[in-house]
Amino acid sequence: MNINRTAFIFMLAIMLLAILPLAVSASGVLPVRVDRVRIDSIDIQDNATNRLDIQRGQEVEVEVTFTSLAAAKNIQMEAFMSGFEYSDIAPLSATTRVFDMEENVTYVRRVRLKISDEVQQDDYKLRVLITDRNDQELIKNFNLKIDVPRNGLKVEDVVFFPAGSVEAGKALLTTVRLENKGQKDQKDVRVQISIPELGVSGADYIDEVRHDQEKGTEEIFMRIPESAKSGKYSVRVDVDFNQLHDHITAVRDIMVVGGSASSGSSGGSGSQGSSGGSNPPSGEPKTVITINSQLETVTPGKGGALYPITIVNNDDGARTFSLSASGADWADVKVSPSSTLIIDRGDAKLFSVYVTPRGDAKVGTQSLTVVVSSNGKVLKEIPLTANILPPPEASVSPTVVRVLEAVFIILLVVLVIMGLVIAFKRREGAAKDDSSDNSQTYY
Repeated sequence: MNINRTAFIFMLAIMLLAILPLAVSASGVLPVRVDRVRIDSIDIQDNATNRLDIQRGQEVEVEVTFTSLAAAKNIQMEAFMSGFEYSDIAPLSATTRVFDMEENVTYVRRVRLKISDEVQQDDYKLRVLITDRNDQELIKNFNLKIDVPRNGLKVEDVVFFPAGSVEAGKALLTTVRLENKGQKDQKDVRVQISIPELGVSGADYIDEVRHDQEKGTEEIFMRIPESAKSGKYSVRVDVDFNQLHDHITAVRDIMVVGGSASSGSSGGSGSQGSSGGSNPPSGEPKTVITINSQLETVTPGKGGALYPITIVNNDDGARTFSLSASGADWADVKVSPSSTLIIDRGDAKLFSVYVTPRGDAKVGTQSLTVVVSSNGKVLKEIPLTANILPPPEASVSPTVVRVLEAVFIILLVVLVIMGLVIAFKRREGAAKDDSSDNSQTYY
C-alpha cells in the first residue's frame, strides 16, 4: 500500500512538472527567467544598493542572459533609462529584433546604449524589459550613476562665412564654438581648421572654456586656392585641450565654386566685360566687415577691451583700408598690427582695436565710434561700447573717507580733553587729602 502511494505521488509530481510551463504560459505571464545582466562585461544586480558609475557621452553594451520556461514567439528585449530632458530627440534606449524562443533554452541578447553628453549628472534606473505581443511583461531595474568626465570638450557649432559655398581664390572665414562638458575648466585650447584636399589650414587659441559653458574662436582665415575645382569638400576641425593631451575632431562640408565655373558665369554680359570680368559675382559685396562683439566689460587698472574687426576684400584688386576712432576722449585707442593695411583681392585681415580707459574715465557705459575707410571713402562706422566697472579699491567713495577721517579726529580730540579733565580732578583730590592730613590735632 505504501509503495502504491509513493508511486502515485511520484507520478503526480512528474505530471505537475510537465504541465507547469503550459500553466505559466496560459496564465498570461511571460515564461522567461532572467539569469544575468551585464554592462560592459560587469555584472549588475537587480535593485541592488550599489550603483554602477557610467560617464555621459559613452556608448555601453547591455548584455542580458535569460532562460525560456516554455516556448514563446515574438519576443523582444529592450534596455532604457527614463527622465532625460531630451529623450524625444536622443532617447536613452535600445531594442533587439523580434525573435522566438524554445523551451528550456538559454539565450543571450546584447544591445548598445548611447548615453548622450547632455544627460545631467544624477542617479538613474536602467530598466531591462522583455515582452511579447500579449503576455505580461518581465521587467528588471538596475541602479546607475551617470557621471561627468574629468576633461571633455564638444564642438557645438561651426559657422562659415560666406555660408554654404565659397568661390575659388576667395577667403573662407570659420568660427568654431566649443562647449565644455567636463568637470575641469580648459585653458589654452587650440583649434585648427583645415581642408586636406586643398592643402589649406588655419588655427586659433581660446584662452579658457569654463565648465558647462560655451565659447567661440575668432574668425579663422583660409584662402581657397584659385585652382580648386568645383565640388563639396570636407572641412576638418581639430581641437586639442587638457594641456594638448586630449583631442577631438569634427567634420563639416563646404561647397567650392571653381575658377572655371565663376569665369564662365561672369563673361556673358557686355557691360560686365567693360568693367572687368573679375568683379565679384552679382549680390556679393566687394568689402565685408565683421566684428565679433561691440560690447565689452572693463575694470580700470586691469587692462582694456579688445574688439576684433575682420575685413575681407572681394574687389577686383588690392585695396588699402584704414581704421580711426572718434568720440574716445575717455580712453586710449590702439589698432594692431596697424591702423592701415593693404588687403589683396580675396584676402582678409584682422584689425585688433584695443580700448584702455583713462584714469578719469567715469564708471558706467562709455562709447566710441570706429570708422573704416578705403581710398578716402568711409565704408562703415562701427559703434563700440565699454562697460566700465568700479575698481575694487574704490568701493568706498572719497567723500565717505573724508567724513570718517574728520569723525576720527574729533573723537581723538574728545578723548584727549576727557583725559586732561580726569587728570586735573585726580590732582585736585590729592591736594585736598594732603591739607586735611596737616590740620589734624594729635594728643
